[in-house]
Amino acid sequence: EAKTSSIEMATHVRGMVLASTVVVGLAATKPHVVMVCSDDLGYNDVSFHGSEIHTPFLDSLVRSGLHFDNYYGHAICTPSRSAIMSGRYASHTGMQHSFLLTGTDVNLPTKFKTVANHMNEQGYSSHMVGKWHLGFESAELHTPLARGFSTYYGYLSGGEDYYTHSADGFLDLHNGSIPVFTENGAYSTELFANESIRIIQNHDSVVPFYLYLAFQSVQFGFCSPRSLAPSLDLFYSLSLGALSASSTR
Repeated sequence: EAKTSSIEMATHVRGMVLASTVVVGLAATKPHVVMVCSDDLGYNDVSFHGSEIHTPFLDSLVRSGLHFDNYYGHAICTPSRSAIMSGRYASHTGMQHSFLLTGTDVNLPTKFKTVANHMNEQGYSSHMVGKWHLGFESAELHTPLARGFSTYYGYLSGGEDYYTHSADGFLDLHNGSIPVFTENGAYSTELFANESIRIIQNHDSVVPFYLYLAFQSVQFGFCSPRSLAPSLDLFYSLSLGALSASSTR
C-alpha cells in the first residue's frame, strides 16, 4: 500500500508543464518520485489559469499541492529537456540553439550527469517513459539507457505520429534498445500512461524509484483519441483532456 504525500507540485517550463508527485511506500526508507512532463502546453491551456478547456485532473494536482507560476525557461523542446535532465541552463550544456533534428550528431554532452545519474547515486532505481529528444547518435553513449535510466520505453526524436509511432518515415518507439512493432494504432498518451502504471505496480516498493514520464501530448495537439474527437475543432482540447486524465491515473 502507498500513500501520496502533500508534496505534489506543478510548474511550467515555457511550453511544457511538469508535475512531480512524491509517493511514499510504507516499506520504503526514501520517497518514490514520479515526474510528469507535458510538451508544448500553453499557459492558458489549463482551466486553473482560466482556460475554457477543462483539465480537472491537472487542476486537482494544483489544488492539493504547490503551484509555481513564475518561471524562467526555454522556448522549445531540446533546450528545456536539457535543463530538466542536467539541472543547468542550456547555454551551459551547448543545447541552447534549437530543437534537435532527426539524424543529427548533436547530443547532451556525456560530461554532464543527468537527474537519473544523481538519483542512482542515492540508491534509486531510475526509469523513463516517453519523449527523449536529447540526441541518439550512439546507443551506447547518448540514449536514456546510457544516461542513467535502468529502463526506457518511448521515442528518441522530437515528434512522432501518435498512432503509427513513426518519425520522418521511420518507426520511433523503443522498449529499451529494441524497436516496438506491435503498437501501431495505440494512442501514445494512453500507451505511455499504461507503461508507467506497469512500472509502478511491478516495482519492489522497498527500493526507492524515480520515474520520468515525458508525454508526447500536447505537441501536435490536433491528434487526439479517435474515439473522442467528432470534429477537428475539438482535437486539441480532447488531446489535452486525455493528457490530464492519464497524468493522474
